[in-house]
Amino acid sequence: MTVSLVEAQKDAIKAGKIYEIRNASVKMIKGHVYIAVDKWGKIEEGTEDVTPNTDKDVSATEYELA
Repeated sequence: MTVSLVEAQKDAIKAGKIYEIRNASVKMIKGHVYIAVDKWGKIEEGTEDVTPNTDKDVSATEYELA
């Protein structure tokens, strides 16, 4: 899933880490789904041991409004 952040949040994210995202919303832009974290959103490094499913990128799939 692709995550959209405000400029101040970009430094908090590192590749290969697991994060908890709160107060985010799901947006559909030009047929693609994104998680939007605005200035009220909260991003924290995850404390649980989670194995992410990287088989499918939901944001890469183009959806059509029916």
